[in-house]
Amino acid sequence: MKRFRKSIPSWFTAGNLILGVFGIVFSAKSEFIGAASCIFLAAVLDFFDGFLARLLKAESAFGKEFDSLADAVTFGVCPALLLFYLIEPLVPEWTRYSAILLALAAVIRLAKFNVDTRQKSQFIGLPTPAMALMVASFPFIIEYDHFNVGRYIFEPLFVIVFSVLLSFLMVSSLPLFALKFRSYQWQQNKLQYTFIIFSIGFLALFQFLGIPFIVFSYIFLSLIRKFAT
Repeated sequence: MKRFRKSIPSWFTAGNLILGVFGIVFSAKSEFIGAASCIFLAAVLDFFDGFLARLLKAESAFGKEFDSLADAVTFGVCPALLLFYLIEPLVPEWTRYSAILLALAAVIRLAKFNVDTRQKSQFIGLPTPAMALMVASFPFIIEYDHFNVGRYIFEPLFVIVFSVLLSFLMVSSLPLFALKFRSYQWQQNKLQYTFIIFSIGFLALFQFLGIPFIVFSYIFLSLIRKFAT
């Protein structure tokens, strides 16, 4: 029973990896909503594998490596190929290869995370799931284009700037706060509560278009914390 209990987080990690593989398959078949849905579901599993590992006291070196390898596929290769195939018909061939930078930067980011002891209570560089969720929001923004902005995703300049900027943020030394609550008191968790309020507001106002705003608000609030301390 103890061995089974300790294996539970790894089952969630395995689900994360399987969804990443399915996401790649969906992207190759131009089923972009399916691919994006896989990334969103994998993000939920990725949250719970870490949460359950801490709750069940099942953290291990194997679990850490397994999680990083799964994330490299699901939040590195999968979103990069999703963006690559999504824009393939409508941008110059050389432009879409900039999306591959996302996979490279994501793997570097995950490797740094595994050896960086500073990332226990904060993140250094944009977490790979944040990048992946931004990319995963694009098919939904295009499909449900209430604000008539979907066409900009197919602009070559947007693709290049987006890929380079997100890749840079992932491998940068920018300190970003972790969404870990030390208590339920506002004073001790002001940034976390403010971020949650912003996130709910962006989703309510902009639906899927709110996801990029959420990621950039996370970066903005982290910068405020950095310069205020």
